[in-house]
Amino acid sequence: MNTVAVADGRGGLLIAWIEQKNLRGNTEWGLRVQRLGPLGERLWGERGLRICAPPGEPMFPTLVADRSGGAIVAWQDQRDHARGSRIYVQRVTAEGAPVLTENGDRVSRIVSGEERFPRLSAQGRDGALLVWESDAAADRRALNARRLNLPEHSGLPSPDRIHRFSSAEVLLTDSALPEGEIALLADASGGAWVAWIDVRQSGSRDLYAHRVLRNGRLMPAWPEGGAAVAITPCEDRSRPMLAADGASGVYVGWRDAQDPRVTLLDAIGRVADGWPASGAALTSMSGVERGLDLVSDGGIGAIGVWDQWLDNLGVDDVRAQRVNPAVAARRAGRPMPLGRAALAKTGEVAFALEGFRPNPSRGPLTVSLALPAAEPATLQLFDLAGRRVAEREVGTLGAGRHLVRLDPGAWIAPGVYLLRLTQGARTATARAVVSH
Repeated sequence: MNTVAVADGRGGLLIAWIEQKNLRGNTEWGLRVQRLGPLGERLWGERGLRICAPPGEPMFPTLVADRSGGAIVAWQDQRDHARGSRIYVQRVTAEGAPVLTENGDRVSRIVSGEERFPRLSAQGRDGALLVWESDAAADRRALNARRLNLPEHSGLPSPDRIHRFSSAEVLLTDSALPEGEIALLADASGGAWVAWIDVRQSGSRDLYAHRVLRNGRLMPAWPEGGAAVAITPCEDRSRPMLAADGASGVYVGWRDAQDPRVTLLDAIGRVADGWPASGAALTSMSGVERGLDLVSDGGIGAIGVWDQWLDNLGVDDVRAQRVNPAVAARRAGRPMPLGRAALAKTGEVAFALEGFRPNPSRGPLTVSLALPAAEPATLQLFDLAGRRVAEREVGTLGAGRHLVRLDPGAWIAPGVYLLRLTQGARTATARAVVSH
């Protein structure tokens, strides 16, 4: 189940999730949304509102609140197998009434190529900025953006509402873009920052960023094709993150292999004075770093949080580091632990499935996982139709962190898959992408 949730702006919560049903050997997919009130009451029915049903095949939902208690939802949909995946959108009012066509409206009118991995950022009462990936050519992918204006009462029949009230599509880049590595953050002026992993240099995964204005156009002062954030050669750069700097710039975080890094971009996309060209390392400690989250500290700084395994101590910690323009990140020193008792238990490894390394994976399939005990455990790989394509027993590896080779036994097609790790009553899943 793929689930996303955001605050509704009225003390409650908006939730969207993918549902899957197996009926007589056939798999049916659907997309539901629900609004919970301040006391947890279901406002859109006991089972929520179904906004996409067969023949729709939704995946990767994203949603934002519309400032009136309703929601704008976008998702990737493969209802037309001959043409491939497309991006659809729906708006739901605060009362739980869909505004657009049943099963949603298509966002783009481009005929050829697939569309994938939508991201939404709220813009005012009736609008949102949508960013998605599409096929630019046989060997390249593009990153597109469009401002959606979806008033509850437009006076036009669907699906004309999207194309009548929304801005034209803009192209952020059309290089060879790895699947799904996109970050999107609203700015204070109604626009948004976008960061993504890009492959413009052979053998290197680079990081670029751009800024989209409130009207859906690109910020003209920024470099064409995006600002280069991290372009030193690296085959395992991943997890782009964004956090506002409290002024007119943005912090950009990412991982180089296992090392969490961050930099600061100014209003026109330049690396701010005093920041290293390759970004500032958030830690100089030895060990294995996993994951990364980056948030604003509410002022002019940002805080990065990650999980760190210290080999010499046998300790698994959650650690944090604050950076700001006044104290250069490269001089910030050792990161502070966020309380082992509160967030991580000393000497224990948490059950976790991080996914392919790298992700997307082009060669042998290597999976990063962690087991808390030497008990039977199974690692499985499924396609989006629910068929198992690979399986391996991993419990014999024992407690600790592991990089595991997963062999399907035969060539598998490029695309999106689902990893599942099971040990006892614990289960974890992760999206996995196999690329060309």
